[in-house]
Amino acid sequence: MEKPRFAFIDIARGITILLVVAHHNPSLRIALGERLFAGLGMARMPLFFFLSGLFLQPGQPGQLRKRVVALLKPYGAATVLFWLVYGASSGSPAQLVAGALWANGATIIDLPLWFLPHLCLASVMAIGLARWLRLRPVAGMARNWLVVAALFAGGVLMIGRVKGVELPVAGWMDWLPWGLDISLLSSALLLAGFSLRQPVLEGRLWKIAGLLGGLVLAAVMVWSDARLDMDQRILRQPLLVLAGSAGGISAGLGLARWIAGWPRVGAALSWVGKRSLLLLVFHYPMWDLAMALVGKQMAAQQPAAFGWLTYWLTLGLCLALDVAWQATKNGRVG
Repeated sequence: MEKPRFAFIDIARGITILLVVAHHNPSLRIALGERLFAGLGMARMPLFFFLSGLFLQPGQPGQLRKRVVALLKPYGAATVLFWLVYGASSGSPAQLVAGALWANGATIIDLPLWFLPHLCLASVMAIGLARWLRLRPVAGMARNWLVVAALFAGGVLMIGRVKGVELPVAGWMDWLPWGLDISLLSSALLLAGFSLRQPVLEGRLWKIAGLLGGLVLAAVMVWSDARLDMDQRILRQPLLVLAGSAGGISAGLGLARWIAGWPRVGAALSWVGKRSLLLLVFHYPMWDLAMALVGKQMAAQQPAAFGWLTYWLTLGLCLALDVAWQATKNGRVG
């Protein structure tokens, strides 16, 4: 049986992927301020993992296999596609294959792709722990939160400890394969979403919690230098990061609930959220194309305008790609 779709969850995914695309646009980060983006880093990836955890079903037969296929199939297809497009200028065949198998950071041609195998690894860990420890999606189950706390503490100790490994022939590989060094943090976020499934989907007080969460995130951003950047393995002031991430997740869910009451805006963001995989995979090459179309000389003359223009153009190119793909697919079916 297919899981039901919740409009506000798709809206929350849309908000998150828009933040991811913005994060990978240096001109936009400079225009809006690195401090703002550093603060939003406490919400961006934690919300992504939390949302994925909402629909973990460890006891359902075949769910683990479905998750693995759903994440690694697009990773493999995108990797082959980018090899064909960029491969000749991106290293030797041994480096390309080793980098794709390592699946992390600069070892892959399209950097944002690291998220897919990493989410696969974190999902395997979270589902395995939930089965082993017999965790259930109940917010008041103390065992769940002890596991989440232990994973978070282990993740704090582990993040950034290993910078990479030198491999024969293939050369330097960033961090650990499949983001193993941040997998404890990711698994903690997945299991937090799993534990809070019922209150989140039922919408208990999430608008109020969203407002309070936004205030907490804003306070942490303004009055501390706490920072979480999972891409770069940066975590400063763990307890404040924990507070900021909890606040950011609450704020994102509350905002999504509020936007869901605005049919046109909600429908647009929900549409974006349903295409978060496409945006994740293609926003990097589409950003390159957007810069080429706008002209990089504008970056030096009008950096803010350049950042915003390339941001919206990147989104437009990705969504145009989706429309073209859907039209082609429907044409084949017809």
